[in-house]
Amino acid sequence: MGADNPVSIGGSVQGQNVVIGGTQEVHGNLSITVGAGPGPADERERLQQLIDQLTAELSRVPAEHAAEVDEVVLAAEDAVRETEGDSPEQGRLRLRGEALTRAAARLAEIGPGIVALATQVAEAITRFG
Repeated sequence: MGADNPVSIGGSVQGQNVVIGGTQEVHGNLSITVGAGPGPADERERLQQLIDQLTAELSRVPAEHAAEVDEVVLAAEDAVRETEGDSPEQGRLRLRGEALTRAAARLAEIGPGIVALATQVAEAITRFG
C-alpha cells in the first residue's frame, strides 16, 4: 500500500494475529520437552538442547509451510517419547529418527539448519537404546 492508497482503520483492532507490514510466521505449539527416562542425565540435557534449537529454527519458517512444520514437530515428539520408555528398543529409536529426518528434509530449501538439527536429534535418540 503506497502513499496513494492510504488505509484508515477506525475504532479498535483486535485479534490473535494482527500484522501491520512485514511478514507473519505463525505455528502451533512448538514446545517439546524431554522427560525422564533411562539414560544419563547429560544425554537427556543434550537432547533437550537440540530439540530447543530445532523448535527455534522451525518457528522461523513462513506460515505457508505450517503443515511441513507440524510434521517435523510430530516426528520429533514421537522420537522423544520413544526415549522415555523403560527400555527403549534401538530399532524403534532408529525408525523414529529416520521419520524425523525425512519430515525435516521437506523443509531443506526453506531452512537448511532444520535438516542438520533433525539429523543431530535422530543421532542423539539412538544413544538411549
